[in-house]
Formats: sequence, C-alpha cells, structure tokens
Amino acid sequence: MTNSDKLIEYVGNIIKTRDPNSINEIEIDNLEIESDKIEYSDIVKHWKLENDDQITKEYKKIKDSNTPNLIGLFTMFYLKEKDNFLTVGKYQGDMYHLDIKCKEYSSILNQVMYSNKSIFTLSYWIF
Repeated sequence: MTNSDKLIEYVGNIIKTRDPNSINEIEIDNLEIESDKIEYSDIVKHWKLENDDQITKEYKKIKDSNTPNLIGLFTMFYLKEKDNFLTVGKYQGDMYHLDIKCKEYSSILNQVMYSNKSIFTLSYWIF
C-alpha cells in the first residue's frame, strides 16, 4: 500500500466515522470562469490569485495551519451536482489534494443547495 493509498484510507475512515467540525455554504460570484458551469479547476485557479474572499480564506486556513498537536486537517469542497468533492488537507505538515466521492453527502447537499454559484465546505480538524 502506497502512502497516498494510506492517506485516502485515513480520510475515508474519518468521513465515515465523524461529523464535520463545520459546514458552510459560500457564494462564489467573483470567480473568473471560462464557461457557464463552475469546475473545481476554476476554484484552484482562483486560490492561486490569493484574493481576500471567503473561498480563498478556507484554503489558506489549511495551507497556513501550523498547529503541532493537529494530526490532520482537511476540507471537502463541493459544487452542485458533482460526483466528487475536491478535498484539500494537511497531514503531518504536508499539503494534499484528493478527489473524494461520497454519495451520501453529495445527495444531501444537492437537495439544499439553491445556487450553481455556491460551494459547500465540510471541514474536519483531527487533534
């Protein structure tokens, strides 16, 4: 089993056994996108611009975290009607990005999301 397989298994177990520490819906009207539909690649490009908006702050919270007793920190970003979550985290000081599928969460979030121009974040902090 590779390190990335272990990380995916670790994150999967957390999702299955714990509720998120925080769940937020963020409007993302200020994204520069090439089509009418927002993709995860648009979110990643937006983070690189380092704007002072809520979606970038969510990313920077993970990137800039330096809590020594924190075992893991990750946030699952979800766009309406997607099959997957863009999951960004930090584990033992290293950043990672994963493509996570979680049908239970995505079906629930699709029902409550009112806009195609918003994103849900589900954050986990593991001490």
